[in-house]
Amino acid sequence: MKKKEEKKGPVDLHYLFAALLSTLVFSVGVAVIGYTFLGAQLIMTFHELFIRLLMYAGTLYVFPGILLFWLIETFKRWIGSQDPLFVYGLSTSLYSVAGFFIIGVLSIFVQGDPLQRGVDFILYGVFGAVAALIYYHVFLIVQIWFKRITTTTKNS
Repeated sequence: MKKKEEKKGPVDLHYLFAALLSTLVFSVGVAVIGYTFLGAQLIMTFHELFIRLLMYAGTLYVFPGILLFWLIETFKRWIGSQDPLFVYGLSTSLYSVAGFFIIGVLSIFVQGDPLQRGVDFILYGVFGAVAALIYYHVFLIVQIWFKRITTTTKNS
């Protein structure tokens, strides 16, 4: 007898939790790296840099990020492959491309100089791809954590 598959809504709690946790990880990481290497050039303190990153990254992780990452997960379910290596490769590729284009496209709107737009698109796109990969890996950890919580709750 097959188990009845639970129907999931467009925004499950683990998407939001992963987005918020990824925002923290990303902001701390970039603030530490940015402050360490650019500390002498920065006007703001580590805490100011962290708060600013938290606001920008949080907005991007939660609003367009959750929607795009939900679409990626839906696409992966539609593919239906059970091979873990294929699923991981597909996931990292899709998340990287999504992050690259979200941040790359936003950089085009921010820059005024047309010559600088192309360079910024690539540089910020790579930055966005790294951010998306952070989200994906945090999302995997959150999924494992949520599964353990639900199985522990069901067994007790």
